[in-house]
Amino acid sequence: MARLIGYGAYNLCFDRDLGAQSGQPNFFQSIHNGGWPVNLMKIICYRNATQEGLPLGDPRTIQLYRPSGEINGYFLDNLVKLVQTARPLGFTVQICVFSYHSVARDEAPNPLPAVLARGASETKCNYFKRFFSLSDPGVVAEQEKLVRTLVNQLRVSGNLYDHVIWELANEVRCDICGTGNAGANCTLVPWLNHMATIIRDTARGIPTTILTSTGVYFDSNPNQPGAKNEKMTFDKNRPADGCANPALVPDLFDLHSGQWDAGKITAGDMIRNGVKMRFQPYGYPNPMFIINTDGIDDSLLTKANISFWAKAAFQTGYHFACKAQYPPEPYNTAVLDALKAANAAVP
Repeated sequence: MARLIGYGAYNLCFDRDLGAQSGQPNFFQSIHNGGWPVNLMKIICYRNATQEGLPLGDPRTIQLYRPSGEINGYFLDNLVKLVQTARPLGFTVQICVFSYHSVARDEAPNPLPAVLARGASETKCNYFKRFFSLSDPGVVAEQEKLVRTLVNQLRVSGNLYDHVIWELANEVRCDICGTGNAGANCTLVPWLNHMATIIRDTARGIPTTILTSTGVYFDSNPNQPGAKNEKMTFDKNRPADGCANPALVPDLFDLHSGQWDAGKITAGDMIRNGVKMRFQPYGYPNPMFIINTDGIDDSLLTKANISFWAKAAFQTGYHFACKAQYPPEPYNTAVLDALKAANAAVP
């Protein structure tokens, strides 16, 4: 796989205009016209459409679900348009289906099917365990429906090729159940494998790249025991951290900031050596990573930091992605310039 350089635009799939405004071209054309070598962008489908600045009730803002709870056909059409717009300009689209923050936090789609909603008296912990497991057949059926519909929409429109990669869930981990975190993270793994199988089956033989992002790789908070789930999710040697459920074996690893010590003096060493050394005992002799800045405080997204991290990733043969603002907010041109400089410095 050629070097991927990412600039996240997580809610672009909800934007009818794909970031075009005030006479400026869409997201992909703007990046291309600016001469920035970005060729990867990520969207999250199961998310609130207004989470990143799109106006509520505006015709350009397209929700995932209709008020009836049915998947919105306009959203599906917009997803196809997004991929069709991205492909001729050399972009790979990372389609993330679900997200931790849409279940454990306050980023859920609105509206959404009743079976996927949190019950009035349901704790966030119990809701997480019901959503990210195979325990509730009604929930699983609705989730399968969404996954199959997304994959089918791209397949039948001729857009399910190597310029699309699938992320099962964004930063998915359980860190809200206290001493129950480890058990919830273990039951999460069969759910991930099941959703991966749904993608592959629905693709009908078209090769698919499947991955997921998780949480931190160690228990950093004594109030969240068992919140780490990297090893439990990916380690081929079972049991892993007490979990006997078969591992998820992805095609690629998307490591967010909690997995490579972003912002610390050791970040460069962690990118160059640490992550590979950590994953090899999991059973991956030559793991391939997207080093992702997601989770980093905006104050650290400086041109110098981005350049340093991206160069370390490129020098090691890895991909690099940066989450930053995009229309309706202005582009972070300092980030884009840093990505360009790092790419030029490491041919």
